[in-house]
Amino acid sequence: IPHRTTVPDFLGDTLRTAQREAEAAGLEVEVAGEEFSDDPVNQIISQSIRPGTEAEEGSAIRVVLSRGPELEAVPQVIGLSQEAAARRLDEARFEVRVLREYHATVPEGRVFDQRPDPEFELEVGKEVRILVSRGKPPVQVPGVTGLAQAEATAILANAGLGVDPTEEFSGDVPQGTVISQNPPAEQTVPADSTVTIVVSKGPRT
Repeated sequence: IPHRTTVPDFLGDTLRTAQREAEAAGLEVEVAGEEFSDDPVNQIISQSIRPGTEAEEGSAIRVVLSRGPELEAVPQVIGLSQEAAARRLDEARFEVRVLREYHATVPEGRVFDQRPDPEFELEVGKEVRILVSRGKPPVQVPGVTGLAQAEATAILANAGLGVDPTEEFSGDVPQGTVISQNPPAEQTVPADSTVTIVVSKGPRT
């Protein structure tokens, strides 16, 4: 007549510990395979017969061991468009988080940094952040009214703005001096915008 015994709980045990517990209960342990898991390497993550149930003495309990987390090298995506970078990371089975920031030199929509760095061994399914350029940062228009045309042009150019000069007669403003500007001073505009300046031609004669 076969004797019955209670199946121990092997989950979380190492194989050696499980074998000792199984021997004490009159059972055997067989390794059915290994799977990737968040659990430490060689730790038992599943067993074929539930703990606490009864089995015949001498029965074999099949267990699966952890291989630890599945790691993959993070792909290089710097310089790619946002869509291409997200596709490459998705194919590598990583989650993608997009952060958008202004950048003085990288065109809008292109990736200029990533975290973790390329080739870093990261667990599959974890998050990779990519920093995508929003283009050049906006510019606050300098005030150039009352300045000489050459000086005003240099100031606007140093601010990353284009200049579109026009001329008008003026009996109040000396010739070659800026009468007005558009957009006005201190207004924030996109980088590479053009500022129109009206330059005095002096009084009409």
